[in-house]
Amino acid sequence: MNRKGESRRGGIAGGAALAALLLAGIGWPGPAAAAEPAVQAVPLQPILDQAEPGSELVLAAGDYAGPAVVDKTLTIRAESGATLYGLDGAAALTVRAPRSELRGIRVVGADSDKLAAVAVEADDVVIRDSVIESSGFGISLRGADRAVISGNVVHSAEAAAVRGATARTGNGIDLYESHEARIEHNEVFDMKDGIYLEKSHRAIVEENRIYRSRYGIHCMYTDGTIVRRNEGEYNVTGAMVMGVRDAVVTDNSFRKQSENVHSQGLLLFDVQTSLIERNTFEGNRVGIYMELSSNNRLANNEVLRNFVGIQFLESSDNSFASNVFLSNVIEAQATDSAGNRMENNYWDAAQSLDADGDGIGDLAYAINPFFERAVDRAPAFQLFFQSPGMTFLSGLFTSDKSEWSEDIAPLMEPPEGAGAGGASRLAADRDPEVGWIGFVLTLAAVSTIYLGVRKS
Repeated sequence: MNRKGESRRGGIAGGAALAALLLAGIGWPGPAAAAEPAVQAVPLQPILDQAEPGSELVLAAGDYAGPAVVDKTLTIRAESGATLYGLDGAAALTVRAPRSELRGIRVVGADSDKLAAVAVEADDVVIRDSVIESSGFGISLRGADRAVISGNVVHSAEAAAVRGATARTGNGIDLYESHEARIEHNEVFDMKDGIYLEKSHRAIVEENRIYRSRYGIHCMYTDGTIVRRNEGEYNVTGAMVMGVRDAVVTDNSFRKQSENVHSQGLLLFDVQTSLIERNTFEGNRVGIYMELSSNNRLANNEVLRNFVGIQFLESSDNSFASNVFLSNVIEAQATDSAGNRMENNYWDAAQSLDADGDGIGDLAYAINPFFERAVDRAPAFQLFFQSPGMTFLSGLFTSDKSEWSEDIAPLMEPPEGAGAGGASRLAADRDPEVGWIGFVLTLAAVSTIYLGVRKS
């Protein structure tokens, strides 16, 4: 994606990049190597051909060889230990009959980064409680409406895992022009994107866990998508929502997306008329990033211990209310984003007064764009992040202040229970990754000053 303002998004790129170098040695155990099918693997296609339409087919434990095509409505239930292997340059299993169901099977895709382990090309198909291993796509849906994908484990085969997430070309669960799907209770890891939806409207993505992938949940050009109660950790971005209208993103937890200079908990790009509510963004490089997005409502979210809490670029006419910003290194950055309605958020860095004791500050909390603009023009200024001199200059900067984003009525105290323990716990239990980034920035700044003195 060619994103406008990429340089502005890198306001802390240098420090995060240095931190990433220190953290690069932290490895994650990959999935076990995909087993090879036994010599006596039974071809699955003849078994499917003999089954009666509408019947239930039970696969006994053992190895089965694909590729196979379900071209009549069947319920295929596998006993424990049944494994289907994809061979011969095709999906291990292709479902072309509507109302078919696949349950409880392990599917190992062919050794190809272009193929799906399971390909669905029919409506009302159910895939449940299965384990999908793939070097390419895990489960793909093409023109397949009202699918139910539930309770599955989808991950890369070892051949894909060793190449690294950015080299993989397959998504875990991949939908294209497949509407009204229900994707729930799945675990997806070590894929390119965990759950990917493109031109697939009114999907419900619920209670999935996605980790160690690029985008945990990736919505492209969808309308009416519901993303709720999902967990994303250690991805490049927890959820990427682009070109979307009328989305609902609620009650999700996106934590520890911080090992890439472009990591975010939630990325909103060209998003309109959507609701972002009651989510937790914790320990990410950027908690929430918004660009070219308008007429959205963000309310009751907790933005905790991120390097940057929230970042806007050319995003106006959004509503921000009752969100909590605690223990972020930088609470907010905003550029070319006037006209947002902000009130009753809690900012722990805000300095305000409450003369009448109603719990609402009498002074607006303004988001000063000085540091972001300075870094945009001279990236070397990143080394002076939060230095006394930079803080002093930021306080003097008042250019175009009428266009700054500001909370007109900030809360004086966070709501009871905010941050699962409140500000004191967050201060005492600061994320070690944020601490490492701060340490690296300090070390880099001291080294630069020292070298400059020596050269002079």
